[in-house]
This record gives sequence, structure tokens and C-alpha cells, in this order.
Amino acid sequence: MRGIFEVTCFTQQLLVLELTLRRPMIILEKILKVSHGVYQELPQLVFYKLRRLKRLKLYENELTRLPYGVFTDLFDLQELHLQNNFIESLPTAVFGHLTNLTFLELTSNRIKAIEYRDFIALGNLRSLFLGQNTITRISNKTFVVTLDLQELP
Repeated sequence: MRGIFEVTCFTQQLLVLELTLRRPMIILEKILKVSHGVYQELPQLVFYKLRRLKRLKLYENELTRLPYGVFTDLFDLQELHLQNNFIESLPTAVFGHLTNLTFLELTSNRIKAIEYRDFIALGNLRSLFLGQNTITRISNKTFVVTLDLQELP
């Protein structure tokens, strides 16, 4: 069966999306955009079995936190857009399974600290955007593993 190239969700469609994605016939291969909504929290397994997904756009919601393991099955993910939310902190190793991630956008959140383990698995990360946060502390050795990091505006 041919996969879907892109799915876009606005406002309150995430619950419907979660139920739809659990059907075996739906295979997302490229882009999932869930933005301009009022989501404060993502269900932990909402992206379960989306292994082929390349880009995930979760910007301009009201996300306050990211549940541990929310990105666990996104093995092929290359881009993650989380800008313009209300995220205050990153759970330990929340990006731990995103070993193919090259682009991470966290601009315009409320992040206060960057911890050593926040980006530990992101060895392929090339672009990281952290601007317009309230970062007051960055732990030592935070960026040691991100050897390919080329852009940190």
C-alpha cells in the first residue's frame, strides 16, 4: 500500500489523528504537521509506529511539556519543529531515539536550562535553534556528542 506523503492537522484534530494512525493501513512516510492548535500535552504513544516519518512539525501549539518516550518510534525522523510553544524543560533523553535527527527547532519556548543529556543521542544534528527562550544555564559537555552541529544561532 502506498504511504501518505503529508498530513496536516489544525485545532482539535489530534485525537482523531491518534485513532486514525493506529490503523495498520495508514503509513506516513514523510511529513506530519500538527500546529496552530491548543494542545498543552501530547499523548505518550501518539506517534507510535511512525517509523518512516521524516519531518514532524509541532509548532504554535500550547505544549508545556513533552512526555518521556513520545518520540520513541521515530527512528527515521530528520526534522523536528517545536517552536512557539510553552515548553519549560526537556525530559531526560526525550530525543534519545532520534539518532537521524539533523534539524531541531526549539525557538520561542520557555526553556530555562539545557542539561547534559538533553541532546546526547543527536550525533547527526546539524542545526539547533534555541533562541527566544529564557535559558540561564547550559551544563558542561552538553554539545560534546553533537559533532556535526553547524548552526547554533
